[in-house]
Amino acid sequence: MEVDLAADPLLPGVGWTWLTDALDAQDAGYRAIGGTITQTMSTRFGELAGPPATGDVEIRASWTPTGVDLAAHLDAWCTLLASTAGLPPPPPAESAAPLPAGQPTRGGAGGGTRSTRALGLSGDRRTTPAPSGRRKPYGKRHAAPAVGAVGALGRGDRAHRRRVRAADRREGTPEPVATPDQLAEVVARFAGGAGPVALDAERASGYRYSQRAYLVQLRRAGAGTALIDPLPLPDLSTLDAAIAETEWVLHAANQDLPCLAELGLRPRRLFDTELAARLAGFERVGLAALTEQLLGFSLEKHHSAADWSSRPLPESWLTYAALDVELLTDLRDALDAELVRQGKSEWAAEEFAALVASGTRPPRVRAEPWRRTSGIHRVRGARAQARVRSLWYARDQIAARRDSAPGRVLPDSAIVAAAELDPRDEKALLTLPGFGGRSVRRLARTWLAALDDARQLPDDACRWRRPWRAPPPAAPVGRTGPGCRRPADPLPGGGVAGGRRAQPAPGEPDLARHHPPGRLAAPRGDHRGHRRRGPARPPRPRLADHPP
Repeated sequence: MEVDLAADPLLPGVGWTWLTDALDAQDAGYRAIGGTITQTMSTRFGELAGPPATGDVEIRASWTPTGVDLAAHLDAWCTLLASTAGLPPPPPAESAAPLPAGQPTRGGAGGGTRSTRALGLSGDRRTTPAPSGRRKPYGKRHAAPAVGAVGALGRGDRAHRRRVRAADRREGTPEPVATPDQLAEVVARFAGGAGPVALDAERASGYRYSQRAYLVQLRRAGAGTALIDPLPLPDLSTLDAAIAETEWVLHAANQDLPCLAELGLRPRRLFDTELAARLAGFERVGLAALTEQLLGFSLEKHHSAADWSSRPLPESWLTYAALDVELLTDLRDALDAELVRQGKSEWAAEEFAALVASGTRPPRVRAEPWRRTSGIHRVRGARAQARVRSLWYARDQIAARRDSAPGRVLPDSAIVAAAELDPRDEKALLTLPGFGGRSVRRLARTWLAALDDARQLPDDACRWRRPWRAPPPAAPVGRTGPGCRRPADPLPGGGVAGGRRAQPAPGEPDLARHHPPGRLAAPRGDHRGHRRRGPARPPRPRLADHPP
């Protein structure tokens, strides 16, 4: 791989997450996982042919599968290889799987393998092979577990699981809508549909500077699924008017609402499945995890980090996008029933209304965003941090002009390396990790100018203070829950726990004197870390009371 990437100290941790994420994405049960990631750098001299410097990364891993089906493990390993090569995840392979009991093979009754497709296997769930020429319809599936007993469905319970693939869609993958006539037909269909509308948007966050939508997906009962290309159709206000009075269902709505608002799509009512799952207390709130746990389906998230700004979009990407809204309304109904069971429907309605009011606003600009540079904790000194700041803003201007992700213009590791060593000329700059690429070398003068600007700053201008953030306001009386700070508890003698104690009225006993505020404010039965009982210690004498 590239030398700057191979030298990144964060690469081993990232490489290991490639493996574990691939196993989790393929639902490959495992235990006792371990391994090593080795980084090697090679430099050629003399007449040896090849690039002057190369970087290599070796990943070794071993784990024990928890089941007998190894198809998901093979898919995960192929996904890992694609990640290391910078390629999109490959389609699921027809890997070998053990035969069910009672079906001998050429090698005898106890051994041998067959193709997973020949056995009717879909992912990690065995099914009865469908008759020739017929495919098991998408709607026929195992009954989903009861919402109130969701916890009974764990990673090892595979009886309710089924992997959703391209061939399992109900009415096939639609072609993207790209002309005004096609858009008018979609508007008429969705205006005549029934029930809530499931929406999603695909961006290219890792490839583009802007956060605009490059594909919009919709689904409604009676209208089917529609994929809209917003590049030739930047104004979707006619569609917004057709579905204005219906409830919109989104997952992680705070991420999609700003880019949808740029197209003229603004909800009046919505249901956020991710926020609903958080309020209901689910540990995993991703779309794939919730769909698997509540509906019994396992979505394949192969193209979540793809470059959706590229054209034309492959068929597998379009199928992935359509599946994101395929089960969204079913997931909404399951989560709504769980919120009703827990008595949190009113809380959810308040949170959804707040999203409608503020979700379409542009994202808040962070104060001093350069402080989020990866690896900045290694940069010591105000002058070195000034170099990080100058390089960060120079890179950001170029990325905005090119509409390219900042990390593709200059990686954070290169900014940190230049801030630490402060190169003075182009030769010294290009020897640093991250500055070896052709596009980065062409901008060498820009990076040197940014470093020179940091040197010219006076010492006082190199000291930046982080913006102070006030604590969140206390929750209203009687309201508790996620994100609510509990108001201070009243003390028997007046005042509030943790604050200044009010004096008792004349003739009344001082009840708070022998009960420290920390004990009264603690929940019943929780006495860890509180002071012992007894009278409060007298205050320390002040120096002013005892002059020399």
